[in-house]
Amino acid sequence: MASLARYLDDGSMSLLDLHEVVLKGLPAAEVAEFLRSFKSIPKRELLVVLGLRERTLQRRKASRLPSAPSAAALDLGIVLHSAVAVLGSVDEAERWLAQPAVAFRGRRPLDMLTTRQGARMVCDQLVRMDHGVYS
Repeated sequence: MASLARYLDDGSMSLLDLHEVVLKGLPAAEVAEFLRSFKSIPKRELLVVLGLRERTLQRRKASRLPSAPSAAALDLGIVLHSAVAVLGSVDEAERWLAQPAVAFRGRRPLDMLTTRQGARMVCDQLVRMDHGVYS
């Protein structure tokens, strides 16, 4: 999870803290580093999830992203963090994100992350999986 880990790992940030981070915008350089950390999911697919173009990310490298792509990046980080906890490794988490799932009517979990509602559904599915309920 590279540079977004400080927002996710230790649980020291409340939802209100994360809300404030999103309003301020994540540093574009941190988001770019996070995207580079993915081994098996192409960057272009991750940029679609964030609602960003490569050029925009490059242009803003020294500044902060707007709140919408910042929220999407945090959602992706939260989902990846949860998937690693449930599935045991980053490789397995990435594989799961990239595979069509019955729970999402054949859509990939990654594709569901393009909306807040979809991200919530993916998080809920990970909770069910953690409790042994696969759908």
